[in-house]
Amino acid sequence: MKEIEQMFDPFEFYRVHQSFLVPLHQIISIEADSSARSYAIELTNGHKIPLSQSKYSELQAMLEADGIHIV
Repeated sequence: MKEIEQMFDPFEFYRVHQSFLVPLHQIISIEADSSARSYAIELTNGHKIPLSQSKYSELQAMLEADGIHIV
């Protein structure tokens, strides 16, 4: 997966979980479960992808730096 990740532009794609690389422009929401122990990303096509806890803050900061505010 690391080799595939390196092939994509880091400003357009982000590795949100061990097995998932997503296009940033397709993220429409980040949802936490009721205990905030796990997160999921919803994409424009309706799919929900797991978001690793360790990636949550970094992804949120990256999106906000681009003027995208997701709750």
